[in-house]
Amino acid sequence: MLSSVLNKTIISVLIMYLVHVSRRLYECEYVSIFSNSQMSFMHFLMGNGFYLITPISILLSQSNAAERSYLVIGLFTVHMLILQYLQDLVFRQLAALRSGKNENTGKLSEKKYYPPEGSMFHWITCPHYILEISIYLSFQLFITPKWISFSHILFFTMCNQLCCIWLNHNWYQKNFPEWTSKRAMLIPYIW
Repeated sequence: MLSSVLNKTIISVLIMYLVHVSRRLYECEYVSIFSNSQMSFMHFLMGNGFYLITPISILLSQSNAAERSYLVIGLFTVHMLILQYLQDLVFRQLAALRSGKNENTGKLSEKKYYPPEGSMFHWITCPHYILEISIYLSFQLFITPKWISFSHILFFTMCNQLCCIWLNHNWYQKNFPEWTSKRAMLIPYIW
């Protein structure tokens, strides 16, 4: 029934989006180590609203979606799983930086922070944000290169993640100037 209403391109994107959101939920629950700081209520609303609106925008993009072959869908799936794996790897590296606990209290040590090393951190300061942009850009291009309902989601994601890259890169420059001097903000060896 569902496949007779939706084309296989949209079904593929919805499945990969479910994989993405499920992985992000898993990371929040079992991988990330959070500090004692609190999220603002507006940030909470925006985040939840974003994850609710995104599948709706994917569905609304169906009339413009390209009809992809099973081979292209298979390649897209492999591509998306690689991006998911890379982003998971980066989040695990970031979580490992915060895994140190105070020996006296058993609480997380919030005073020390070390710059991440290895994998994509060798070339850029914030690969997790770049991977997030890559994931949403891949969704967009797989559906269609035209401007569609989902394009607004991509635009928001790019603006949000680029601001985060800029803020985090500047923080790294201030706190770890030597480390940052060897890494790019967005494009390795260029910028």
